[in-house]
Amino acid sequence: MTFPYFIVRNSWPPVFFGKLFSHGPFHAWTLGPWIFFPTDHVEPRVLVHERVHVKQFYLSWAVALVAWAVFRPSWLWLVLTPLAFPWAYVLAGFYAMFRGRDWYHGNPFERAARRVAGEPVE
Repeated sequence: MTFPYFIVRNSWPPVFFGKLFSHGPFHAWTLGPWIFFPTDHVEPRVLVHERVHVKQFYLSWAVALVAWAVFRPSWLWLVLTPLAFPWAYVLAGFYAMFRGRDWYHGNPFERAARRVAGEPVE
């Protein structure tokens, strides 16, 4: 199943967050359905990896919407449902650290994206 996504080229998020969390710009950075690339070049393998994160975003948003429909805690919860994936991603990173792995490379979301893109999974 293909989920809609948008490519943004020559963007600042991969550079900013790459320098913040790593030693240099990321190859790409995904936020919801938007995939940000630091240059004009879109490497196919990286695009496949990032599209997995887009799919993970939509699926986590769907789960959050179902939870809202079942429990109906408040309208604020409904507005916050798009944030389900970022929170799940952070919690998965902590889970990886708890298991003695790196928060990024051991993150189940990253491992799934690398597996689909044909990248080595540690």
